[in-house]
Amino acid sequence: MLCLSSEDGQLLAVEARERFGLDIISIELVRISGKGFTSIRTLSVIEQIIADAFKSNPTSVLFYYCDFLNPIPSTSKTIPPQKYRSRLFSLMCQRYLSSHGIHDISEVIIEVDGLDEPYFFHMICRNEHLPRVQHLAAHLKEDFEK
Repeated sequence: MLCLSSEDGQLLAVEARERFGLDIISIELVRISGKGFTSIRTLSVIEQIIADAFKSNPTSVLFYYCDFLNPIPSTSKTIPPQKYRSRLFSLMCQRYLSSHGIHDISEVIIEVDGLDEPYFFHMICRNEHLPRVQHLAAHLKEDFEK
């Protein structure tokens, strides 16, 4: 299941809008059934939906939090599920940008030291917004590591 939503009322969204004039679009990818791998075709559809939402708003920043609760089939049991999902999301982002010849987009990955394992957040933005997004990312990391 893919869910894209505006993060109205969330502290990160409020700071992004009030201080920097940016709109946070939250991405939620949830495995609701099945034990098999997600096909490249399905991942491509997901990439396109996310890209369309991003392109429709010039002040948007995509925000993705890597889930760690739901088990996933992975080829490597040596890394935690959240780190696996983080790598997969980055690869999806890089593949989409490369295949569409897009060069003015940056991905900021925030790794937060959790109690049992690290947590991963991704923020995707236009390069013109990168300094502001890096500032938001630093605040997010600081807040979660308190």
